[in-house]
Amino acid sequence: AANGMRDPQETRRFLSGGPVSLPIDAAFVPLFLLVPVLLHPAYAVVASGAAILIVAMGLLTEFLARRPAARANDAALKSHAEVAAAIRNAEVIEAMGMRAAIVRRWSTGQNRALALVGIGNQAAKALAAAARSTRMALQVAMLATGATLVVDHAVSTGSMMAASFVTARLLHPFDALIDGWKQWANALSALRRLRMLLADGSAGRNREPVIATSGALTVDNVTFMPPGSERPV
Repeated sequence: AANGMRDPQETRRFLSGGPVSLPIDAAFVPLFLLVPVLLHPAYAVVASGAAILIVAMGLLTEFLARRPAARANDAALKSHAEVAAAIRNAEVIEAMGMRAAIVRRWSTGQNRALALVGIGNQAAKALAAAARSTRMALQVAMLATGATLVVDHAVSTGSMMAASFVTARLLHPFDALIDGWKQWANALSALRRLRMLLADGSAGRNREPVIATSGALTVDNVTFMPPGSERPV
């Protein structure tokens, strides 16, 4: 439940950020794919191949970077929960001489979380850089295709520029998805934890009325001494 208090904030940051609009951009992909088909079939072949290649890189990012990031997030949440519990019981831990052991335990969990974060970030950054380079190369390939068609008098020069512009817009949602996969993964994990937290039924309260019953009270050897007095009442 303590970790669940952070999950609504994670979800709110995702909803107010940029990656949440990716499905809306992806809805226009068929339209941007139709325009190269109308200009020339060769444009459509290059644009379709570019989209398939970007999607393949996105799936590769999902398998190589998302899982380490999810494990790192879980390890970080566990480390934060242990620190919060230790702070609440700081006096008891200090009195029992457990501070050094608690510090070592926290350090071990923190190092594990940082190692997983490093693995996920390295893979994500490498794949993002490769995706940007691939996207630039695909735009150059589209221009080269258009130049070849112009030389062969198959299309006009304006169609070459139009195809290049439309292809850039076609690849934008896929390229943004590679960069925004982490926000999507964190938001989905937070939503899943909130559903599990709210669906376990442990937060209910008994609303049955308490029936008042009669009983007897017995006291024995009760003594009270007022403050400042040496004689009990």
